[in-house]
Amino acid sequence: MTDTTSVYAGRIATAAAAVELVKPGEHVFLGTGCATPLSLVAALEARRPSPPDVELFHFLTSGLAEAGAPYETRFRHRAFFVGSDMSPLVRSGAAEYVPISLVQIPELIANGRIRADVAMVQVTPPDKHGWVSLGVSVDVVMAILRVAATIIAEVNPRMPRTHGDTLIPVERIARFVPVEREVTEYRHPPIDDIAEQVARYVAEIIEDGATLQIDLGRIPNEALKHLKRRRNLGIHSNVITEGVLDLIKTGVITGAQKTLHPGRVVASFSRDSVRSARSRPLTIRWAVGVQCGRNDVARALRGEGRLWNVSGGGLWNTRVSMVFIIVTVYALSKCRRRDRK
Repeated sequence: MTDTTSVYAGRIATAAAAVELVKPGEHVFLGTGCATPLSLVAALEARRPSPPDVELFHFLTSGLAEAGAPYETRFRHRAFFVGSDMSPLVRSGAAEYVPISLVQIPELIANGRIRADVAMVQVTPPDKHGWVSLGVSVDVVMAILRVAATIIAEVNPRMPRTHGDTLIPVERIARFVPVEREVTEYRHPPIDDIAEQVARYVAEIIEDGATLQIDLGRIPNEALKHLKRRRNLGIHSNVITEGVLDLIKTGVITGAQKTLHPGRVVASFSRDSVRSARSRPLTIRWAVGVQCGRNDVARALRGEGRLWNVSGGGLWNTRVSMVFIIVTVYALSKCRRRDRK
């Protein structure tokens, strides 16, 4: 066996054994979205006695709550995003929501303002060179892994291997827990008529050659369906969704007119599809700060660049400093409906 192979083999453990590395008082980060390490979280919750004063912190988790049942926890949570897993905990006071821009998180981690003692993540199996990939969830994870004293990783062969700032040497990981399950995927609920009309209005504003930053939510996802006649769109975004992949497949998204990373799709995580990593297109995943930092946005807008943010809160074009709040568009849609009657 090569050195990296023997290191990997010697650190394989069960989930129950792996979470014994968590010590009282430590701050434990949980991996994001599709890569939430479900078996590790379950093992930590089942550990008896529970390590006291442990805090779990995370960006966006998926799959912690069983369908139709709330997620029950023995630990305090701190969340940078409140999804369906965390909403009941925030309402009950068992979790604290921290309203913060994701761009700020890597810097706060690096300077110690956000403490990360242990990181629990999900990765791909190692390659022949002894590197594992974070797959479809890089976002703030890589910043955490650079400072965490202990890394515990689920190893899932169904997690797609991605390229860019996604690789970690096996020597950096304390324990590997083999799992094999489908990667958790989010499915958007059906959209109502008014929201569908809002999505159409948003799509009408986007021009050929524009670069898009896509946000989570039903309206951004729906708006992408109305861009099939655009040409040479680009993606420079935190998240990419199923709708982005469809536009890549049909040749609408080419990145040909991007001023930063032309011809490439740049993103940091995918929540609703792993096709983003398994499909042919040239998708890079970098740390979240690269996607939304002011300097990076400014570089994307040099020359004739146009960056549109399509989000649940609205749509903005940085180039002309126009802001379209979703409430306004919603009201406009109702007015137009009334005028047609």
